[in-house]
Amino acid sequence: NWNKTLEIFPKLVTEAKNIYLFPNNAATRKVADRASDFYFSPSREKFAFVNTGLPTGRQAPPQVNIYSTQNTNDGIILKAPVEFGDYKISDIIWSNDSKKILFSLSRGTAMRWIVADISQNPPKSFDLTSQLSKLKIRKINWGYNDDTVFISARDPMHADMLFSYNFLNKTLSELISPD
Repeated sequence: NWNKTLEIFPKLVTEAKNIYLFPNNAATRKVADRASDFYFSPSREKFAFVNTGLPTGRQAPPQVNIYSTQNTNDGIILKAPVEFGDYKISDIIWSNDSKKILFSLSRGTAMRWIVADISQNPPKSFDLTSQLSKLKIRKINWGYNDDTVFISARDPMHADMLFSYNFLNKTLSELISPD
């Protein structure tokens, strides 16, 4: 138990800086046995993390868990299919409006990019890789509106290229910028 008494005098300023208050016996909630890589949404109302497997050490399909920072309701769990059991999840990127996430599933040199719309119940996932099968994606990031991503890719015939993909009309743009 810690306390500090501050003296206050007439016509003088009393100042206290960097004071953090923590409740006694705060409620805690365990959401995963093995978690890594926390990513907070731009709104700071949600956070996502990678659940790295079962505590028994058995291989489990990778999954992303998403929880609210405001309450203790059950979270959203995005599980990869069983055939992705040996893939790793990384590069979780939140959309600007905090309603979608983009993440990669990788195994060696094989990589898949998944977009999940968590504003829908149940969340809808979309494998962006299937739309970009001929490109070697190097980096993806959200555009200013949350229906578009920009993709830095490499084609065997070209150097680096920049494209955009629109989720509403499911279209890949023409080449925006070669090299």
